Amino acid sequence: MCKSPKVEFKEYEKTVSDASINDYLKQLNAIDDEYSVLMFTSGFNGEKMIVMNGSESIWNDKLTSVQGLGWAKSFRVHNEKTIEITDVNNDYHFVLKPKKGKKFKYIYIQRQSLENVKYVIIYSNSMRSFM
Repeated sequence: MCKSPKVEFKEYEKTVSDASINDYLKQLNAIDDEYSVLMFTSGFNGEKMIVMNGSESIWNDKLTSVQGLGWAKSFRVHNEKTIEITDVNNDYHFVLKPKKGKKFKYIYIQRQSLENVKYVIIYSNSMRSFM
């Protein structure tokens, strides 16, 4: 039986500089409060993932984490819309509601290999370092 992802709320002590954060948010066009950054982190090994933000498909392809960095892909998402994530290979689907998402600038998605917890979702207002 599939369980819901584990949800955590966390602020990172070791973050990147404010200038780097601002540059990154500008690159993603995610500076405005209505946007959050959805980051897929560790544990992805070529699984086909579908990511929907409201009615917009923002990803429909394989995801692979960069070894040593613990990062796979980042997206700008409209945080007032539902985010649906489907792991096609493992027939697993979960939904992130805007009620939580709009309170946080960063949403980290980590894939686990545990049977009882497939994914961990971390909501944060701090951008963690991937170095």
